[in-house]
Amino acid sequence: MGTKLNVLIAEVCDTDVKLILYALRRDGFDVVAQCVETEADFVAHLHAKLDIILSDYSMPQFSAKRALTLVKENDLDVPFIVITGMVSEAIAVEMMKQGAADYLLKDRLGRLGEAVQRARNERELRRAHREADTALRESREQLAAIISSAMDAIITMDENHCITLFNEAAEKLFGCSATEAIGQSIDGFIPARFQSPHRQHIQRFDEMGQLHSTMNARSVYGRRADGQEIPMEATFSQTRTGGRKFFTVILRDVSERQRAEEALRQSEERYRTLFESNPQPMWVYDTDRLAFLAVNEAAVRYYGYSPEEFLAMTIIDIRPKEDLPRLQESLNDMAVGASGTAVWRHLKKDGSVIDVAIISHGILFDGHAARLVLATDITERKFLEEQLRQAQKMEAIGRLAGGVAHDFNNLLTAIIGYSQLATGRIGPDSRVRRELEEIYKAGTRAASLTSQLLAFSRKQVIQPVSLNLNAIVADMGKMLRRLIGEDIELQFVLADDLDYVQADVGQIQQVVMNLVVNARDAMPQGGRLTIATANVELDKAFTRKRPAVAPGAYVVLQVSDTGCGIDDEIQSHIFEPFFTTKEMDKGTGLGLSTIHGIVTQNRGHVWFNSELGQGTTFEVYLPRIDERQEQDQIGNSTNELLRGTETILLVEDDEAVRRLECSILKANGYTVLEAQHCEDALAMATAHQGSLHLLVTDVVMPRMSGRELAEQLLELCPKIKVLYISGYTDDAIVRAGVLKSGFAFLQKPFVPAAFARKVREVLGAGATRRGATRRRGDAATRRENLR
Repeated sequence: MGTKLNVLIAEVCDTDVKLILYALRRDGFDVVAQCVETEADFVAHLHAKLDIILSDYSMPQFSAKRALTLVKENDLDVPFIVITGMVSEAIAVEMMKQGAADYLLKDRLGRLGEAVQRARNERELRRAHREADTALRESREQLAAIISSAMDAIITMDENHCITLFNEAAEKLFGCSATEAIGQSIDGFIPARFQSPHRQHIQRFDEMGQLHSTMNARSVYGRRADGQEIPMEATFSQTRTGGRKFFTVILRDVSERQRAEEALRQSEERYRTLFESNPQPMWVYDTDRLAFLAVNEAAVRYYGYSPEEFLAMTIIDIRPKEDLPRLQESLNDMAVGASGTAVWRHLKKDGSVIDVAIISHGILFDGHAARLVLATDITERKFLEEQLRQAQKMEAIGRLAGGVAHDFNNLLTAIIGYSQLATGRIGPDSRVRRELEEIYKAGTRAASLTSQLLAFSRKQVIQPVSLNLNAIVADMGKMLRRLIGEDIELQFVLADDLDYVQADVGQIQQVVMNLVVNARDAMPQGGRLTIATANVELDKAFTRKRPAVAPGAYVVLQVSDTGCGIDDEIQSHIFEPFFTTKEMDKGTGLGLSTIHGIVTQNRGHVWFNSELGQGTTFEVYLPRIDERQEQDQIGNSTNELLRGTETILLVEDDEAVRRLECSILKANGYTVLEAQHCEDALAMATAHQGSLHLLVTDVVMPRMSGRELAEQLLELCPKIKVLYISGYTDDAIVRAGVLKSGFAFLQKPFVPAAFARKVREVLGAGATRRGATRRRGDAATRRENLR
């Protein structure tokens, strides 16, 4: 059976068709033929599966030229042979140029089979070339896509190191476009110090005939267009194309990897440090054998066993025998990998038993199931818990003291006020007057003791006033002598002409108290304690050594002892909060830090000098103020300057104090509306027809505070002035916003003159009196409360 051949024949002569078919079959073809005479029939059969098209050159309704044109227009690769009876070289050349595979004469069909086979072979060759071209194009496109989308930078360069390819990853890596890079030397993308080693590596690579080579990040650095250097990992390969040598470099930015490796290294080092240098004992033990696998230095130091001894032991060996049943039960219940906490008793090498809090977690250690354990001696925790309970107890006592002080100060206000009023109504030679004066003195002493007690417990309202340190020290004398004991000699060296300072009385008392307590503790076998005061001038030469100190006039308070002294190491930490050299239950470490804070708050400075075995001297410097002239002006005031005719709304829930305040105000000419509660005061203010000039109110009262009353009353009477009075010594006054509101405040207990003076100060007095009062402010009133 011959080669199958599907043939389309364009021919009008049946005889010629038969001759064509005969010639083909003679040459061994199994022919399947379709014969057409018109263009329409030709087009209709054109898209059949054809092996060859045979066409007469010229037909009544059709031609070979037109047929060949239709084949091209339909983009068909079917061999086309012209068979004609006309002999013309020009026609043959024309048809061959147009794309015909051959040109045969009808009377020479003997080579038709050969022509058909050759045309088919040429078509197969063309098809193979097309497929090869397509495959090559696709391969190139695929390679280009791979290079373009590669995550690593790919660069090719010729044997002169000039760049011939620069992919998108390379553009991103170096911050340079391919257009800018191609044609440049690769040296432009390498830091200068690495260029020579880079060329040497490529030269050795070339000389040794290697096809591939890798350089790690320690020796390869790239340089971006902006000058930034990048650590990279580079892989080189060598190829030859067209007799030319090319190098391909694949580069990977390893900055992140290096950072990750460094982070991992640091992390491992930190964790190793946490284990090895942790101040708490730590160890790892095997959960199967219960043997110690690793212990840190703290465990060795704390338990007394050497590392070798630990690693030869199990966790059973550090438990008292009576605890072993509980230990076994705990181990049975412990889930693999779970965390756990417990309190255990442990045995140290010296046989002592300690209570420890254990935190453990399951881990893998050298491929073994293990547990990491952190042990904490809870002795200190118990101490801190006890300290917390003690602090809470002291806080409760402080709150109780504040509440008691509120009522006690009301009583003292009535006692001091009425005794002074009564004294003023009795002649100087009266026995009753002397008894009233004694009552007054007892009341003022009680007020002083209350003030000192609250200063020690830090429960008083802080108000800077003008004060004399000599008076503070003298008032505290008896208390200090009782505090230090009989085996310590107390001396006072007080300057006669000591100037005044601006500070809070309670805070200064606390400073003196803390310094004296520290001095007492430094002399357990007795000694001498000296408290001295003086006026000093700090010049620039002195303050140059202490840049934080401003030159000027100061008052110095000096507390010296003959105790054990302070060594250099402790001196560097002496003002740090919670730093103490005392035993755990003997001090909080807040005394000197509190002193430092108080002195700094009052624009002063504190220093000390100490030598071991020679004692210690603390010096507190506070800025001087000019107070004496002011006092002289005040002392010349007359009672007439305390009087007035304004209307005052008085609110006080304590009846005795209210009656006293009402008596003082009425005695000085004021019209007084008195109320026991804030609600009553608001009702009175609403019903009052005339002007209200001043509200005098206690701060802490039931149902509504004085501050709330003042806020509501100011809406009714915007021009009314406010004077707050309170004997409450906790921070309620600060919480109520009184000291921040800009309103006046008077602390209980007070004497009638101080109350009258404060009222007149708030309402406003004559020009001379008002000027002096403004300079004095709350400081003068508080200082004269008990005069």
